[in-house]
Amino acid sequence: MNYTTASKRFMALGQPVRLALLSVISECDGTQNVRALTDRLCLRIGRTVEQPTVSHHLACLLKVGLVERHADENEVFYQVRGAGLVLCRDDLTELARGKVEARP
Repeated sequence: MNYTTASKRFMALGQPVRLALLSVISECDGTQNVRALTDRLCLRIGRTVEQPTVSHHLACLLKVGLVERHADENEVFYQVRGAGLVLCRDDLTELARGKVEARP
């Protein structure tokens, strides 16, 4: 396990708003733009979150490989990057089994 990389992914998931946003994105399957994701996120968590804040959280999730983005002319869409979630799962499984070993 690469501890630095794993800790960055888990830190990104440690923010409740980001975790809720990841859930919203997974339900939309890459079909919603940032404005629509912001609206859905606000409904999910029951409070207002401004679009620039959502963009910041999306950038954090993108940086650690938990989401990916694609552009369509004037809009940007996000979807969950399954491989990033698999890495989180594998790291947790490795820890749970007591097989924590350094790997490149």
